[in-house]
Amino acid sequence: MHIMIDTETLSTKADAAIISLAAVSFNSKGLHETIDMTVDPDPSASIDFETVKWHTENLQISSFTANLPEIEACHALKNFIEAFREKTPIWACGASFDFPIIKSMFARQNVKAPWQFRDERCFRTMKSLYDVAFEKKPTEHTALGDAKQQAYHLIRILNSTNADW
Repeated sequence: MHIMIDTETLSTKADAAIISLAAVSFNSKGLHETIDMTVDPDPSASIDFETVKWHTENLQISSFTANLPEIEACHALKNFIEAFREKTPIWACGASFDFPIIKSMFARQNVKAPWQFRDERCFRTMKSLYDVAFEKKPTEHTALGDAKQQAYHLIRILNSTNADW
């Protein structure tokens, strides 16, 4: 099993405030379990005007209803990932974006991240290496919608390689 994660944040910095966090498990046959959380941003996390402005223009930020404190989001994501098995590949669209932000959230809450650096995979890199047409699925631009889109595309890429994954 593989896992794709995605966030919606209020900054592009590594310590960005997370407002939405999602993950989807998948294998060569398709998508499986999902987790989708709106998060009450920690007051010590970064917020920048340009990112908030982008959200208000593109995502209708008012639709995000914060309901989970970061500590609960950390434990929920950790439990989701650990329910599969050790050394599950964890994917994100841009290893330099989602991973540092989520790890920063875990560090702020003194919770150990549920993966090792060796488990991190970059979907953006895979997308650039293989010429597989992106087949847009009807989903919203949300953390869960994006995680699903990215997982669908990655399944197509990995299946095109004929690798036993």
